[in-house]
Amino acid sequence: MTTPDQPPTPTSDLPQLPPRPATMHKGQAGHVAVIAGSRGMSGAAVLAGLGALRCGAGLVRVLTPESVQPVVAAAEPGLIGVPLLADIAPQISEVLGALRDRLPRVPRVLGGPTATAWPARSLELLADADFTVAGEGEAPLVRLAAALEAGQDPAGIPGLSWREDGVIRSAAPAPPERDADRFPPPARDLLAAEYRAQRYYYLLVRERPTETLVSSRGCPHRCAFCYSTIRRYRPRSPASVLDELVAIRSRGIRHVELVDDNFTRDRDRALHIFRALAGERLGLRLVIKSRVDAVDAELLAAARAAGVYQVSYGMESGVQAMLDRMRKGTTVQDNARANRLTQAAGLKSHTAWFFGFPGETPETIATTIDFVVRLRPDSANFMVFRPYPGTPAYEEARDAGTLVGDWGPRMTHFPWVRLPWMHARADLEAAVRRANRRLYVHPHYAVAFGRDILREANWTMARYAWQEARRLLPGFGGGR
Repeated sequence: MTTPDQPPTPTSDLPQLPPRPATMHKGQAGHVAVIAGSRGMSGAAVLAGLGALRCGAGLVRVLTPESVQPVVAAAEPGLIGVPLLADIAPQISEVLGALRDRLPRVPRVLGGPTATAWPARSLELLADADFTVAGEGEAPLVRLAAALEAGQDPAGIPGLSWREDGVIRSAAPAPPERDADRFPPPARDLLAAEYRAQRYYYLLVRERPTETLVSSRGCPHRCAFCYSTIRRYRPRSPASVLDELVAIRSRGIRHVELVDDNFTRDRDRALHIFRALAGERLGLRLVIKSRVDAVDAELLAAARAAGVYQVSYGMESGVQAMLDRMRKGTTVQDNARANRLTQAAGLKSHTAWFFGFPGETPETIATTIDFVVRLRPDSANFMVFRPYPGTPAYEEARDAGTLVGDWGPRMTHFPWVRLPWMHARADLEAAVRRANRRLYVHPHYAVAFGRDILREANWTMARYAWQEARRLLPGFGGGR
């Protein structure tokens, strides 16, 4: 049985595989197989890449992890793409091994945040991958597919890393696209069967399927824990965003999460989109993300009129010294103000916090828990801090010798940072349990969640609430 901070155990042990052939098979011309993700990935980035591939390299075949084994032999791809996230590296390794076993001569390319942070190291860790694409993958992936289809050497494509005579080499980074409106639309139609099967959903949301939308790229902030590496903020035009939302609604989907790192970064643009949505009366229910210092009463009122019902904030800590160490550029007062304004506007305030960042102490943890209890957000997610590859926090912990474990296909627990006062990781896990108990045992939350369950007839939420009550309250419903 796994804990929330323990990667799932692979379901099978793969046999030792023969060495990789020296040459790679070009495969069926124009065909690219894409493993769409796992563990509830929304696939927004994957779909964007598929849209680019379809514009530049012919047919794309989409495979989910569950269908890899029986389907991959019949797909006859010339290239296989897999998104790499550090959290699921063991599962990605298993998939890559299975693909190598079935199609040993078809090249495999990795993309995503971990391939961007560690373009060469990802190939070192995952011997069954042939390439990585760092950064925004649309252009490099199309060029790679075209080169392989034409039988040309793809070495040197900007953003690409590859194997050459036993050595891993990397080209210069691909410059990010300046105009976000130039990206092709997501190829959602290629996942029509997944949408019909309602595979995309949120646990606490009744509507299925749900959808995601990326309305901007890049983040200019430099939080020490964040793996975002592209600093240039590039918003799509309001017209482009509205057209995509109308297209989503025309498919019968009502629930959409705008997954930008900070949707409200450009206040005037956000207001324009909100007011246009209110005029369109699409009947959408929207979730957005925002920094706590990027909201105000007028903006939140417009958001509600547009159909937004929840704003998600990364508040991280209730201690100013910790926020400063994280390089957040926000204050504890900003956290409180954003929560107050959001709830005053009739919106749900979802907040995220973590324990165990370098410099954390038992006292800062206790202060953060007290702060969240006083704040009383609509929901709060507490977790043990994860030092992701390539982040300043990861580099600091590694250099100081306080990084415990590391990311890779053989990890059994997520890496963490050992602090001077800690005996074991269990100290931080206990803090997470303590925070959840302090916050959620309050009658306010029982009433609020019960009201949501009844209003939306959301029995999935009811089961989840029962499960969490048993976990948090010893003796409740037979829980331990």
